[in-house]
Amino acid sequence: MSGAASGSRGWLVADNPEVNFGTGDFTLHWEGSLPEWANGESKRLLGKYENINNRWQIDVGATGKLGYIHRKTSGISVTVTTESAITVSDGDCVKITCAIQRETVDLVGSATFYVNGVIFESVAIPAGTPADIDNTGNFEVCGSSILAPNRIESETIAAIIYNRALSSDAALDLAINDPAPADIGAPGNRASNIASTSWPWQNAAGTMETLATSGTDIISAANSSGIGIVCNSSADSILGEPFKVGHRYRVEFDLTVNSGTVRVRIAPTFDLSSGGMEQLASVTSAQNGRFEIEFVPRVKGSYFGFYNDSAFNFSALNFKVQKIGVTALWSAEHAQSDTGQVLDQIHGNHALMPPTGATIHPQPEGLRQVRSTLTWNGDSSAKYLVSNQDILPEGAEIERVTAVIDGTPVDGNLGDPADPNRYCTLEKNTGLIEGSNRLALSERTTDGTNRELLWTPSAAFTGTIKFTIHYFVGEQ
Repeated sequence: MSGAASGSRGWLVADNPEVNFGTGDFTLHWEGSLPEWANGESKRLLGKYENINNRWQIDVGATGKLGYIHRKTSGISVTVTTESAITVSDGDCVKITCAIQRETVDLVGSATFYVNGVIFESVAIPAGTPADIDNTGNFEVCGSSILAPNRIESETIAAIIYNRALSSDAALDLAINDPAPADIGAPGNRASNIASTSWPWQNAAGTMETLATSGTDIISAANSSGIGIVCNSSADSILGEPFKVGHRYRVEFDLTVNSGTVRVRIAPTFDLSSGGMEQLASVTSAQNGRFEIEFVPRVKGSYFGFYNDSAFNFSALNFKVQKIGVTALWSAEHAQSDTGQVLDQIHGNHALMPPTGATIHPQPEGLRQVRSTLTWNGDSSAKYLVSNQDILPEGAEIERVTAVIDGTPVDGNLGDPADPNRYCTLEKNTGLIEGSNRLALSERTTDGTNRELLWTPSAAFTGTIKFTIHYFVGEQ
């Protein structure tokens, strides 16, 4: 999609939890081209602006250097710029990734820039108390509705946000293969901390000679022979939900090993010693400190815990658990001229296109997708697949709708009895299974009045459903 006309703005997304990072790490990714990469003025690629004292952005500077800034009232201001200018020809399409690892009181942070997946430069962020950089401004791509210049001439292909700092391997994988499946569907930083105040730490086998816990903390654990202690995530005690297969998680904690070796493990059963367990770390007293461990469970409701096959003594405090990955993904492939939106493929926080001057480059006929993730908590309320708005361009024909169910399935209805002029009249879907389902669809085209879809469980449902609408569309 081309950039907006002078006096307009870029893509605009209203403030929401998935575009706020708090004090956590994050990654910003932009794909597109600029007519002039260095033309004497700074060009904001991605940013969120409430006011001059509450904002953040990544940009291409006046001389072509890459930069990151954040400002927060009563917080530490950060401005970092690469030493070198980006070396691409004007008009070239480039993938720019900026991975932000936040500073702490004791450790410097970093802003690491990648160009087309290859590390370009890493710039230190001075140590200090990290500011909570959330603000109430809109998230915008290639422009600003407040700051001048309000737009930059550009061709934007995609904008992606992660609630984690990508490693060099992950940045390269993103540039080559798009987001990894395990990264899809993470919540914003604010929505992903520990859900409960107490975890049921238990003996994995035998009897622990010493096991003192408080809330989520292991105050003291010791034994003279091999034994493990675990917390079962299927008890909904860690994130308010079990660990899910194929999702990426991070567990953080302060570990002090007084003697022996502590092996951090995740396992499909209560037994941490065998049976498909995965060892995440092996720690001795020489390595005591704060640990951040990432993993992708292979079994729903896996057990997380600490184990050793000989004597050990340790404590583990100040836990934080987070589902990490992509919190927002906007692609020009899903820009719609008639609705004026660029569809968010993760949580439905759609971007508004510039009101004037923007052009969607014609796309050939072919199969395209809209994705939506909806959650129910013991109710049967009707929910729009992608908010209460048109989700497909005029003339689109649905090829299929799939629903991946995580939770005990209940039957449901696709359509809206109050307004049957959507894509389908009320269509009952029965015999659904946990996992992937292809939904029955009575009508594949709309009358042009409404282009919305609605799902209503036939009974109380607890869980999450990921919907994917596959559709054909002609040139726009």
